[in-house]
Amino acid sequence: MATDYLSALNMGSGLNTTEIIDALVNAERVPKQEIIDKKLDDSSVTISALGQVKTALASFDSSLSNFEGLTSLSTTSSSSSINVSIIDSTAVSAFSHSIDINTLAKAQTLVFDGFTSKDQSLGAGTISISFGTWDSGSFTQNANPMTTLNIASGNDTLIDVRNAVNDAAIGVVASIVKTDTNSYSLMIKSSSGVDNAMRIISSEASAGSGLASIDFSSFDASKEKVAASDASFTLDGVAITRENNTITDIIDGVSLSLNSVTSSSQSIAASYDADDALVIMQSLVDEMNLFGNKLRELSVRGINGAESGPLVSDPIIASLKRSLKSITTNPIAGYSDDPIYMANFGIMTERDGSITLNVTKFKSEFQSNPAFFDAIIKDSFKASTSSISVSTTGTSWTPGNYSLTVDGSGNATIDATAMSLSNNVYSSTSGNTNGLTLEIGAGITNATISMGRSVVGSLKLIAKDYLKSNNDLDVKISRYQEDIVNYQEDLDALDNKMSYLRANYVERYAKMNSLMQMMKSTEDTLKNMMDSWRGSMTG
Repeated sequence: MATDYLSALNMGSGLNTTEIIDALVNAERVPKQEIIDKKLDDSSVTISALGQVKTALASFDSSLSNFEGLTSLSTTSSSSSINVSIIDSTAVSAFSHSIDINTLAKAQTLVFDGFTSKDQSLGAGTISISFGTWDSGSFTQNANPMTTLNIASGNDTLIDVRNAVNDAAIGVVASIVKTDTNSYSLMIKSSSGVDNAMRIISSEASAGSGLASIDFSSFDASKEKVAASDASFTLDGVAITRENNTITDIIDGVSLSLNSVTSSSQSIAASYDADDALVIMQSLVDEMNLFGNKLRELSVRGINGAESGPLVSDPIIASLKRSLKSITTNPIAGYSDDPIYMANFGIMTERDGSITLNVTKFKSEFQSNPAFFDAIIKDSFKASTSSISVSTTGTSWTPGNYSLTVDGSGNATIDATAMSLSNNVYSSTSGNTNGLTLEIGAGITNATISMGRSVVGSLKLIAKDYLKSNNDLDVKISRYQEDIVNYQEDLDALDNKMSYLRANYVERYAKMNSLMQMMKSTEDTLKNMMDSWRGSMTG
């Protein structure tokens, strides 16, 4: 409620000075405050809108991560004797092989009997364990050093020995088995593989204490319950052996699990699945549209009286929209001699900026070129010869196919740029192939190195750029937050100015009222004099 300052001073002139002063002050304040308030509102709305973009972008980036590791390849096995699984979608490709499993890898298992209790004391001493092969009673140690365990007096029970073996962490597992009432055995199991058999030498500090019963310094068939063996099998007629039954180094990106011996040849394969690929593609389209729709909603240009979005003219949002559009229209290099386009797989951009998937066209392209689908979901690094191993570090490389030459002195050049050599690994640290590393086999003089960045990879790179520390969105939000602080200060300054102006008006009206009161007093005096004069004239 406004205070009538002049009335409080008993200087009333008959005028409503409060209304007059309020009107004068508001005439000065309102247009200026409206300008500041609008700037405050616009900044707050823009901050909120930019925050929505960041949230949507983070969600989009998280969704894109779900596509990493996906593949349109599906594995099959004709027998339960072998399981086939994809462990690296970036390395795997279609294959079909015939396999025969002759033996499974097994771990040597030794059992030492004759203990009456888990707490039976065996006496102090040492237990030395070596690994290698037993052949006709003769032991040949492998490259691993012998491990010696010290069994101290007072910590020498069967349990203590078991724990000492396990705590050594040398790939050996010891356990105590109760075989009958008051009858216990110590079972020691090695890692699988014929070259991982054990020789155990026990030495007692006090002869006959019992520790020497845990000894396999010479071959003893009664103590070896399972002999160490390798897995042996043939793949397309090629004989192969491995130390264990899970094999990851034969087919790129694939793990083979051998479960049992086979009596005949079995088939394993990985083939492209159009239905799986379609599900992946539609999911990607949905995620792109979800994020794109949020950008369009916040930056829509009002037409025919419709309200524009809060980010309608924002250059960052415009740049982000252009980046997304370029993904759907630009060629995808590094996957074939000719560039691949998303349009090849039925992607179409509608007038409103959204994208749609033509299922018929997608299936047709996939059936014709299933390997090209990699350009959608996974980055690719490969050489035109299997004698070159290709990898990358970082993301600053440019997709494409690049010529590699190696001269007689072992100097390598790619894309007309010399590569450095260290520990038999060639590296590129500049240009289009920055971050490329190669392991080049003997006799290679030239090859083509292909570096492909997928649609998912490109989208992840865009998200990474806009979500990195001190990114453009954060910088702009910070700038608007600083503006809000400044506008608040402007409002405070305006309040102070209006308080001064009001006080000035109060003082001026007080003086005016005082003058008017004096004039009214003079008027009253003159009127009284005239009234007296007229009275004397009539008397």
